[in-house]
Amino acid sequence: MPLVSSIYVNLSDVRAYTAEPIKCTVEFSKLTISDPTILSHDTGSALLCKFHHLKRIDLLELHGDLDRLVREITRTGLNLEALNLSNQRRVHVEGLKDMGAKMKSLRILICSRLSFLQNSDLIVIADSFPLLEEVDFSYPEQDYGSLSELDSINGFTNSGPFRVTDAGIAVLSLKLRGLIKCLEAADFLTDQNMIDLSQYLHNLTSINLNSCSTLKNPTFFTLTKNCPSLEEIQMERTGLGKEDPPTVLEKNPQIRSLKLAWNKCLNDETLKKLRFVCPKIGELEVNGCLELRTIWTSSDHSELEVLRAGSGINNEGLSMIGQSCRALQHLDLKSCLGVTTRGVKEVVGSCKGLREVKELLQCEY
Repeated sequence: MPLVSSIYVNLSDVRAYTAEPIKCTVEFSKLTISDPTILSHDTGSALLCKFHHLKRIDLLELHGDLDRLVREITRTGLNLEALNLSNQRRVHVEGLKDMGAKMKSLRILICSRLSFLQNSDLIVIADSFPLLEEVDFSYPEQDYGSLSELDSINGFTNSGPFRVTDAGIAVLSLKLRGLIKCLEAADFLTDQNMIDLSQYLHNLTSINLNSCSTLKNPTFFTLTKNCPSLEEIQMERTGLGKEDPPTVLEKNPQIRSLKLAWNKCLNDETLKKLRFVCPKIGELEVNGCLELRTIWTSSDHSELEVLRAGSGINNEGLSMIGQSCRALQHLDLKSCLGVTTRGVKEVVGSCKGLREVKELLQCEY
C-alpha cells in the first residue's frame, strides 16, 4: 500500500455515514479537515481510525465545533505527533485536557492566529502536554497587552479576561523542559521581556520573533548568550540595528541560521557584531535590509552556504562575498539592484561549489 506524506480531504465527500465500510487504498501521514459535517452522526473518530499512519492533523480551516472534533480525535487512539488549531476563535482547554491525558505522542501544537488566547490557556496546555517540543502561538489577532514584571510562577494569576503576556510564556517555557522550537510573533514582547524569558529557554534550538517590532539588539545578544542550544534565530521586520550593540560580546558557535530580512535599521557595523557572535553561520537572510553595503569583508573567512543578500549590495560588496565565502552554495540576489552581470560572474568564479544563483531578471552590464 503506497504511503503519501500529505493530503487534503473534505470529509463530507467521503460519504462516511453510509452503511458501506470505507476502504483506504492509500495511507498518508497528514490530514486537513475543513468540513464540520464529519461530526453530524458522531462517527468522526470511526472515520479517522481508517487512517492508521496519521501523524499530523490540521484543523486550521475548520468552521464548526472545534472542541467536539478534538474529543473525536482523542477517541481514535492515533499516535499523533502534530496538531494544528490555527485560525480559530479560541481553543477549548477542556478538550485539550482530555487529549493530553490519553494521547502522549503529541510533540507539536500550533495555535497561530487565534482571536482569543489567555495565560491560563498556556498553563493548561503546558500541564496537559508536558512532552511538547514545538509550540506556535504566533500572530494573535488581538492586542493582549503586557505585564510589566514576572509574578511568582507557582502563584500565577491571570491578568484580564482575554490576554497572554510575557508571564504566561514564562510559565509555558518553565513547564515544557523539552521545548526546542518556539514561534512567538507577538508584538507585546519587549527586550526586557526577552531578557527575563531567556532564563527558561536553555533547550531551545529555534525561535521565531518575526514582526515583533519592539525587539532590538538586546534581544538578539541576550538569546545568543543565554540559550546555549540555539541553532536558529528569526528576527525579520524587528527593531534590530536601532541601538548600538553591547561592547562585550560572547560567541555562540552553535547558531547556524540567521533570518533577519527587512530590518530597515540593520547596518554594516551591527551585522559585523552579529557575525562575530555567531562565527559558524551557514545560512544568512538579510534581503530587504536597505542599509547594508558590506556583508563580509575580504579578510574574513566564512562557512556560509546560503545567502539572501541585502538590497544595498553592489558589485564591490559581492566581490568581497565571493572572496570570503568560498563554501557558498546558494546565493539570492533578487533584491540587489546595484549588482550587474559582471559581479555575478565574479562571484561564480570565486565560489566553485555554487549551485544556484537567483538574480534580477535583467542585470545591467
